[in-house]
Amino acid sequence: ELVQETFGQKPADIIFLLDSSLGLQSQAEALRQPIAELVHHLSTGDRLWVFAVHTRPTLLVNTEVIQDETREALAQKILTLSLPSAKETDLGAGLSAVSDIVGRNNAAEDIFIVVASDWCHNPSVQSRYDTGGRGCRAIRDIEELAGYFRRSSTGKRVTVQYLTEKREGQDPKTPAELQKVL
Repeated sequence: ELVQETFGQKPADIIFLLDSSLGLQSQAEALRQPIAELVHHLSTGDRLWVFAVHTRPTLLVNTEVIQDETREALAQKILTLSLPSAKETDLGAGLSAVSDIVGRNNAAEDIFIVVASDWCHNPSVQSRYDTGGRGCRAIRDIEELAGYFRRSSTGKRVTVQYLTEKREGQDPKTPAELQKVL
């Protein structure tokens, strides 16, 4: 019902950002089935992106325009996606990649973003978003990233859904810092 109420009025862009770090890879893989099922409910003309984020964001499904004749093939592609993984999670780079999609010249007016993560930003030292140290830490230049997203999303209706995943032995963090961006 929610899908029917939300989608279908005009083409929309749907973006998934899945945390596929080592600790969350199995949870990210479990989301392939619901995403593939969603493809069957999206309207013709909607576009879909799926990112896996670990050391860097990896674009797995790129600007797939939903069409009746290719819908089943796209759903099967999603079911068989191989999710890359690494120890690190660079949420800053993932959010920047999402902002790039939102800011495209041909972006839809309605954009739906789903972020599935434990909200532990733990990038490699090579990341421009690294603040140093070990473990979960702040995203460097988060205000700059938030400004970039605001400029990218101007004139668009953006809906964000956060799926917080709890890792064993760790309390789930709230995405408060990330909500500054998205």
